Amino acid sequence: MADIIPFSNDWQEALVQLWNECGLTRPWHDANKDVRESLQAPVAQVWLLVEEEQLIGAVNVAVQLRQSGCIYYLAVKPCQSIKGYGQQLMQHAKQQMQALGCMQAQIIVNDKQVPLTDYNKQMEALCG
Repeated sequence: MADIIPFSNDWQEALVQLWNECGLTRPWHDANKDVRESLQAPVAQVWLLVEEEQLIGAVNVAVQLRQSGCIYYLAVKPCQSIKGYGQQLMQHAKQQMQALGCMQAQIIVNDKQVPLTDYNKQMEALCG
């Protein structure tokens, strides 16, 4: 079973590799800088889904003004995408946001992530 753990610098290289595999990076953005910036919001969290010491998924959460927030950089290794890991990460993100007092969340999706866009339509009820 996969465990969700908070990001630590030991996982940075694996996280950037995951983002690359999932098509979340762009040549004009420094992915390592994106990791650092992901943790600079007043209330920001990066959660990793790890199984047998391998990174298989991740999600970023940022809360602004303690009432609204964003879920972004949701990623699951493509070869693991049908195992329910995305749902597990989204449920965890929702729980974390609720614990921080967040009443609503936006899910930010890159326009190149067509499967994820379809998935997000299914997840609206979970996060709504």
